Amino acid sequence: MKTDHEKFSGIPWKIGGRDRAGGVDCIGLVKLFLAEEVRIHVPELPPSAYEKAGDTAEFQMWPMDVRALPRGTVLGFRKAGQLRHVAVALGNGKVLHATAGGVRIDNGIELLRRAGCDLAGMIDCRDSERLWRALANEQLGGPVAQFVIMLVLSLALSAASYLIRPKQPRFNNQTGRYGFSPLATQTSTTLPLPDLLGAGVLSGNAVMQSTQDKNNPGSDPATQKINRVVIWGSGNIARLSGWPSSDVIMLIGGNDYQANGFWTGFHGIGTGIQYTPNAFGAQTKAECVDGTFVTGPNTDLNVPTFSVYEGLNDITVPVDIRASYDREFPVYGFAGCAYTVLRFVDSSKFNDLNVQQKMQGRKCRTFNAYGFKTDTVTGASLAGADGTKVRFNLPAEDIQSVSLTVNGTAYAEIAASAQTGNVYQLNKTKGFVEFITAPAAAATILVSYTRFIRQFETNPAAHAVYLLTETLRGKGMDESKIDWASFDAYYTSCAASVTWVTSEGPVTSPKYTTNYAIDSRKPLKDHLQAILDAGRALLFLSEGKFKIKELKAESSVFSFNASNILVTNGKSTFRSELVDRSTRQNRIKVLFRSDDSQQTESEAIRDDVFDQRARAPRAGNNGVLDENLTLPAIDSKSQAERVGEMVLREETTIRWTVSFKTSIKGLSLEPGDVIDITQGSQPSWQAKVFRVEDLELDEDDHLKVTASEYSDAIYI
Repeated sequence: MKTDHEKFSGIPWKIGGRDRAGGVDCIGLVKLFLAEEVRIHVPELPPSAYEKAGDTAEFQMWPMDVRALPRGTVLGFRKAGQLRHVAVALGNGKVLHATAGGVRIDNGIELLRRAGCDLAGMIDCRDSERLWRALANEQLGGPVAQFVIMLVLSLALSAASYLIRPKQPRFNNQTGRYGFSPLATQTSTTLPLPDLLGAGVLSGNAVMQSTQDKNNPGSDPATQKINRVVIWGSGNIARLSGWPSSDVIMLIGGNDYQANGFWTGFHGIGTGIQYTPNAFGAQTKAECVDGTFVTGPNTDLNVPTFSVYEGLNDITVPVDIRASYDREFPVYGFAGCAYTVLRFVDSSKFNDLNVQQKMQGRKCRTFNAYGFKTDTVTGASLAGADGTKVRFNLPAEDIQSVSLTVNGTAYAEIAASAQTGNVYQLNKTKGFVEFITAPAAAATILVSYTRFIRQFETNPAAHAVYLLTETLRGKGMDESKIDWASFDAYYTSCAASVTWVTSEGPVTSPKYTTNYAIDSRKPLKDHLQAILDAGRALLFLSEGKFKIKELKAESSVFSFNASNILVTNGKSTFRSELVDRSTRQNRIKVLFRSDDSQQTESEAIRDDVFDQRARAPRAGNNGVLDENLTLPAIDSKSQAERVGEMVLREETTIRWTVSFKTSIKGLSLEPGDVIDITQGSQPSWQAKVFRVEDLELDEDDHLKVTASEYSDAIYI
């Protein structure tokens, strides 16, 4: 008895075709199947017989999964909002349809969806009247373009690929964090400022110090006011985080700033250094950089203090503020940088200064399945016009567009055709407008603007989008180059709560989080690698857009067998290889940045004790064969253990790798897809499941597929 593959594969494509010899289009294939398999003859009706109550009027959505549809159910698909394609269900989730590349059978409708075909509805093949009218739709029958995924960039295909074949440089981001020692405050003028994604502990770079008064020998410490600026990052931070307790936001020399005996004895203050604003009052930014101390109940009381500035769109500190500092660091003013000003009365305290802060870093643009989210503010007032001021802050940063009036007169953004008169310059990144001529004193400046919505994120999807689209630290790609639906789906999956039994007991948390500091000396690929490794994801280019896909348990999207595996010169292109088990790891050490140990490198170990015992009699080291995975974007031991466990299960499960070429044209497979293979050279393989690791086109435009063995049990 012939299978469906044997019955229908090889029928050529032809627009308007209705028979095997001459070829078929999608309507012809459905009619051929119904006639041969269900004994239902659907006559050819003229387009005028179709009651145009809407393109998809005859198709109805049923409350059931496509995989549960009975054999013979006819499926209709929209493309660009109109009914364009029909297919027929074969049962068990398989779908038969005709494309410009020929007749084929898919597992489900995922590959059709990638070709831009959205399910419009279904018709029971026994509903002959509805079926006849639907198949007479004059918009049906054209070719549905199917595009091969052109793989340009593929990162972190799987941890298993790192451990077995092919041996490619993955998990290669060895340092990951800003600087080589996260516990030592840097004093190097060559180190770039970090850009913090998520939360983390940083030590900053303390290479700016106010000059001392040469006329004052230091005998009066109250007047010998010394500032030290520790710069945390080139971008803003969301806020400081409590660490190691909710009240502690900074450590100096490894000690709580509030209870540090190092500071004992300053003008009657017992211990500690004051964080302003506080009970003594608050310094302004100008007072901080000028060295003006907070004064307490006694006017002569000067105490060590510090203030933190989060690098928002503040523009009040001019560039030349550095003139009063000994500095070599390439920061042009403080605006937009996150930094701390420490104010002492004893410059010797700056020797070997070691300051650490835990903070929440960059706010990332929010997005959904359609792109970046925005909101609009109408009629905001910009105060402070004094007749000389030309630069005004907007109430927000990251601006998309602005409209502005001064005293009721509309102004235009400066451009090649508008450079004089009522024009202004817009800084979209920092969120300010600058006029060529200062508005008159007390002028009414009203502005309406649309901004991109930002929020603090630890979600890998948000961090990956940041690295791809931001201009400062990322690739700077236009948002049209992002497959937003895939990133939105991945974001939702990462945020889902999971419970994992760790070595220290059950932990419930989001599935994946990332906390990472970008070191701009390293390539962008390394940073993307770190984010994807932590979130078990793939990144690749599909039809000109970057797409992200999580490695997780899922169903096969396509079946391969003798009917669609290419034979050349009388020989099958199918190759299978049994992985050498003697090299398989049975201990995985995940190296991560522990939040509990101030971001120092820690390790989480996962063991396959049964394999170790089996190897012990014939191998050294008690049968242990280990592998290190460096995951610098993970700072949670529970997540490190869970990722390590999945890698270990891959090592235990994956025994086979395969490669072959397919004769099917335009098959829109993607890296990470699950497929199943039935192959005569492996008699025991009946729909054996594999995960696609690599795709490439040969010189004859045949698609070559490389895949490794797959099991649902890997993913937790």
